[in-house]
Amino acid sequence: PWMNPLAHAPVSVRIWTALRIQAHALGLLVVPIGLRPDYSEGTIPLVHDPSSAAGLLGIAVLLAIILLAIRLARRDSRALFWLLLGGLSWGLVSNVVVPIGVVFAERLLYLPSASFCVLAALFLDQVGTRLRSRLAAPLAVSLLVLAWIPWAWQTHAMWRNDMTLARAMVARSPGSAHAHDVLG
Repeated sequence: PWMNPLAHAPVSVRIWTALRIQAHALGLLVVPIGLRPDYSEGTIPLVHDPSSAAGLLGIAVLLAIILLAIRLARRDSRALFWLLLGGLSWGLVSNVVVPIGVVFAERLLYLPSASFCVLAALFLDQVGTRLRSRLAAPLAVSLLVLAWIPWAWQTHAMWRNDMTLARAMVARSPGSAHAHDVLG
């Protein structure tokens, strides 16, 4: 239960919390700041009320993805394919359909992140076409990579050895029993 409190939560709490985690995951794909090696119990608050800010955020992200899928179904079948692949691969590990072993882990975003990258590339290609500039997409990607280097370097340092990882787990998830267990 301490690795995934959603596994023992009522179905409504599991779904509302999973939707909120979906919003968090999408945020990490867009801006990968605040990465952490542990998301066990004590790091992600459960969502009991769908009308709370966390519940509404999860619902808003789900609705935005559905609206994007409807729009892509009419305009771009390639982008729709990648959106559906990312959404379905995320759905399998999101705790919405069935509880899994962990409440959330960044490793669960591997396949959805590939879909996200392809969608971002398709979007940047469209922007470059509209601007009639072959440099728009490479310039945008270069600026993003340069902006994210400091965070990537900081995150990379925590994986140096077992002790730096354990200390980072406790520092970034102080309410996690799992993080304290690893450090012990």
